[in-house]
Amino acid sequence: ANPKLGEHLPDVWVNLALVALAKGDLDDAERALAQAGGSSWSRTEHWRQEARARLAMARGSVREAEQIWTELAHRSKEVGDLAASWRAMDGIARSQMAQGRLVEADSAWSEADRQFVQHAAFVPMFHGREAFLARRQRAAMNQTEVRLARGDLHGAMEVLRRFRRQYLSTIRVPEQVEAFDTATAAVWEGSLRRYSELRSERESLQRRVDQVPQAQRPELRSRLDRLQRETSEVLDSGMTLVSTSMEGREPRPGDVLVAIAQTGTDWLAIGSGRGVVRVARASEPEQLWETLDVAAWRQSRWVLLPSARSDAADPHATMPWVGERPVVWSLDAPSRPERIRGGHALIVADPQRNLPSARREAEDVARLLRGHGLDVQLLVGRDATREAVLAALEDPATAVFHYAGHGELGDDTWDARLALAESTSLRIADVLALESAPNLVVLAGCETAVTPRPGGSTFGLAQAFTHAGSEAVIATTRTIDDDVARRFSTVFHEHRTPDGGVESAWNAALSAIRADSRADWKTFRLFVP
Repeated sequence: ANPKLGEHLPDVWVNLALVALAKGDLDDAERALAQAGGSSWSRTEHWRQEARARLAMARGSVREAEQIWTELAHRSKEVGDLAASWRAMDGIARSQMAQGRLVEADSAWSEADRQFVQHAAFVPMFHGREAFLARRQRAAMNQTEVRLARGDLHGAMEVLRRFRRQYLSTIRVPEQVEAFDTATAAVWEGSLRRYSELRSERESLQRRVDQVPQAQRPELRSRLDRLQRETSEVLDSGMTLVSTSMEGREPRPGDVLVAIAQTGTDWLAIGSGRGVVRVARASEPEQLWETLDVAAWRQSRWVLLPSARSDAADPHATMPWVGERPVVWSLDAPSRPERIRGGHALIVADPQRNLPSARREAEDVARLLRGHGLDVQLLVGRDATREAVLAALEDPATAVFHYAGHGELGDDTWDARLALAESTSLRIADVLALESAPNLVVLAGCETAVTPRPGGSTFGLAQAFTHAGSEAVIATTRTIDDDVARRFSTVFHEHRTPDGGVESAWNAALSAIRADSRADWKTFRLFVP
């Protein structure tokens, strides 16, 4: 019934080939590619060539795969397809790695990195990001393995850190765009619109090149080159409006930085500090720390830098010495200028009116914060409306935010939220939209540091507050008993000094609940930028 069905058949066969490859059925993949034939649709052709390259790799024809990916990289650059270009560079690197050409593979992945942030600007913030980042994660792990094989331990750690920073920079792009004034927003939207128009024009012209007589092709190719230059200039002009800095956080003197990642079924940790670099591999995360726990690091502050995938796995819970030495989780964000906040504190408790212990926790915390000289705004039960909470969080005078209620994961990765009154909630998007966040945030609810989909890109409420400007965020990785939350919160605020002391207070609180064998002390994490 569809008169244009014939135009879509190449897409169908290419997709069937990719499905067969994912299942490991190489013969089915080859038959599907034969049915797909050639295609005049540029995007379909890119995927057809990628399927051909993947099939060649699977059959052991590595050099053939590299040649296909090299042609695909050239074609992608011609038509301005950022996604296809990144896939091609990743493929080139993987084929070079398979041939033992480690230096060239490393260089190819470094080139692919340069395209990552630009491509990310076109990936919707709340849709499609999982698959995009999962593939980038695999590339980062491959490049890490290349550097480890070359004995470049510092370089391997930098790859893991860079991937995390790149991930965060993709989040900053839509956040910054949302804050544009009218004139800047018009320039941004115009740049993206013009980029899309030029890309479509190039794709149309590219298809004509293969159809016109040979004598006419030089002129068309010249026009293609001009369009390519204009496309790049338009995209660059748009991207200058946003910050995509991937500068890392400078460690404090004596800090030990530990990058953590999951490679298939194994765990990898690379630690660096006090002139020592050490690598640990294990099938379970708790086995990493014995290898890394060198004598030179015994009294050091450990700054854990997890990749997106390992955020969800919670190696924190397996460290026997948490609570005995300083351990923090970091987003590896650049150091920020010191901010002076006001003398106010916001406490939200039991918005759904079913947690009596949370109300007692709020009273205890309010008393302690007033003892620190803070003005306390207490929103309990029906008073904890979305409007009231957002208004208080957006107030520059709010220096401390303590939440005692239900943390909820929802169904989507970005749907983690804090329950509020009247069946409303505070979501990750609300936190990221804040112009600045309170310096100290305590989220004493269930699973406030995780999201419902472990493995892709974990970015929970705690990470969102840290990303929005908080200097310290305490949150949980699992469900938590109400009385344990109350005990932890009161000890923490009791030990925290008015001018800071977050890390020592956190250790004191962990030690207090750790002494009770019934308490799950391992669920708490301390996040810093």
